[in-house]
Amino acid sequence: MTLVLLAAVLLACGVGWSLNHDLDWAAGASSNSDQHTYSRILTDGRTFLLHVGPRSATPEPLVVALHSAGHSATQMESTGLSRFADKHHFVVVYGEGLGLDWNAGGCCGTDDADDVAYLSQVVAATEQLTPIDRARVYVIGMSNGAMMAYRAVCEEPQIFAAAGVVAGALMPGVHCSHTTIHVVEIHGTADRSVPLAGGVGFEHVRFPAQSTGLSRVGPGSSIALRTWPGGHAYPSWANATVWKGIQGFRLTGSAIPG
Repeated sequence: MTLVLLAAVLLACGVGWSLNHDLDWAAGASSNSDQHTYSRILTDGRTFLLHVGPRSATPEPLVVALHSAGHSATQMESTGLSRFADKHHFVVVYGEGLGLDWNAGGCCGTDDADDVAYLSQVVAATEQLTPIDRARVYVIGMSNGAMMAYRAVCEEPQIFAAAGVVAGALMPGVHCSHTTIHVVEIHGTADRSVPLAGGVGFEHVRFPAQSTGLSRVGPGSSIALRTWPGGHAYPSWANATVWKGIQGFRLTGSAIPG
C-alpha cells in the first residue's frame, strides 16, 4: 500500500521516472546492505541503482558513483561503497552508462550520449525518493567513470559540489576554464591504461597529463592528488580517502538547486 501511494504521488507531480514494482521500497532497513539497494528506471529507459541505509530524520548527502568502461553499476557497488555509505550516513546511487561506457569528452562511450543530462535526472529522481541535502551532492568514479565525474562537476557545478576521481583524467573535450571545481584524485604511478604523466593508453586514446588539470579549470579550483605505487585499479582505501576529501565542500546561496 505504501509503495502504491508513493507511486501515485510521484506520478501526480510529473516526476520523469518510474518505480520498479517488484522491489519493496517500503521494506525496513537491514544490516545487509544489499537488501536496500534498488533498481530504478527513468522514462527514457535508462536505469540506475539507489542505495539507502538506515533512515535519517534529516536530509543526507548524496554520492553519485560511476563505473569504469565495460563494467556496470552493480560492479561499482562491489567496491564496498554502499557499506561505507551506511557507516558515514550518506545516500549513494550508481549510474549505468549506455553500452557500459560514458561520454566523458574524448573517452570512451558514444559521442551522442548526453550523460550529463542523465546524471542530472538521476539526482532529481533520487530527491523524490529519499531526503537529500542538495548542497552536498557529489560525483565519483573509476577510470572512464572518473573522467565522467570530471565532466559532470565541470558542466553542472550548480548540482555537484565536488568530485572524486580514481584513475581518471580531465579529457580534452571538457571545457572547464571558467568553472570553479573541487576534485580529489587518486592515481597509480604504474597506471598504463590512463598514464599519470599522460600519453597513449586504453583503447589507443591519448590522455592528458594529470599535471595539466589545474591549468584547465576556473579560478579558485582545487585538485588534490594522491598517488600510490599501483596500476589501473580502485584501491581498497579509495572510498575513505575520497569521502574525507570531498565531504566538506557544499554549494552555497543561489547555487543550490530549487
